[in-house]
Amino acid sequence: KIQWRSDLFSMNNSQKTFSSTWDRYGVDLSYRNNLVVPGYHYNVDHNVVRQSVTDSVQSSALYFDEHTFYLQNGSSTNIDFDLRYSIREDKKPQNGEIENYSKSNTTQLTLAKSFENQTINTVLIYRKLDNSIIDKTEETVSSRVDWSGTFLDNHVRSELTYSIANSQELK
Repeated sequence: KIQWRSDLFSMNNSQKTFSSTWDRYGVDLSYRNNLVVPGYHYNVDHNVVRQSVTDSVQSSALYFDEHTFYLQNGSSTNIDFDLRYSIREDKKPQNGEIENYSKSNTTQLTLAKSFENQTINTVLIYRKLDNSIIDKTEETVSSRVDWSGTFLDNHVRSELTYSIANSQELK
């Protein structure tokens, strides 16, 4: 079955010296079935603070558009997984205007499996970030593995986390 979810937030605030707008919305469309759930998520967060007299942009907390395509496990699988690919464009205030700042492409895989008294989770992330202002590209690879287990009728609980990250600026 097809599932549609959406959210919306909008704020407009005017003072003597500045005006502020903040628009945030998201749309998620997915197809739910027992094996795999394909989906698409569009997320927008635009915040702008302008000087009232000149109408120039003074600041911005967040200003981005993001497209995410994903595959998740269905209800009948015995392992939890979530594979995502995101394209995000960020902007920031420059010279009184909102201008392009960066564009990132991120691939993320999350896997989780529960056994009788143990759980293991892992997250693998690859991100390529193109910074428009300083004309640099950075690639990042990171991962994390979490294990937890209980023993002796839940009297003893043990947890282990291993995390690693690596990044490189291309020349």
